[in-house]
Amino acid sequence: MEAKIEALMKQVETGKMNTDKAYILDYLKRRTKKKQGTDIVDLEHHFTMKPTTILARLSDLEDMGLIYKKGKRNREEQDQNYSLFYVEEHEEQIAHRAQLRHVDKFKKWITKGLKFTEQMADDTPLRDYLLKLELTFKNL
Repeated sequence: MEAKIEALMKQVETGKMNTDKAYILDYLKRRTKKKQGTDIVDLEHHFTMKPTTILARLSDLEDMGLIYKKGKRNREEQDQNYSLFYVEEHEEQIAHRAQLRHVDKFKKWITKGLKFTEQMADDTPLRDYLLKLELTFKNL
């Protein structure tokens, strides 16, 4: 396991948390043990952090493979569905989830690049390169 993940997990396990990520991970971990998913609204009510900070830390934790989204919760008062977050409890799955997340982000980057290059001539080297990448990553 990566050193930064081990350090974060140690903060949570010892209760000596000094980062927003550790606090959020600890909260999610306790909710996951109760088989309860947590959405952004839960986190906004529990912490005094700005919603953008919470979303950024959730994204960081997803990038590390420590948490994942599964299902949605309907919040009628906001007339919106929110993703539910859970902690990955199986150590061997953490690296796998991190890798899938990076591939997914890379695929989105390719799609954005292709949209950007649509206005260019069809035979530009950049567009050709992005099309090759898209084909390579399509089956992942």
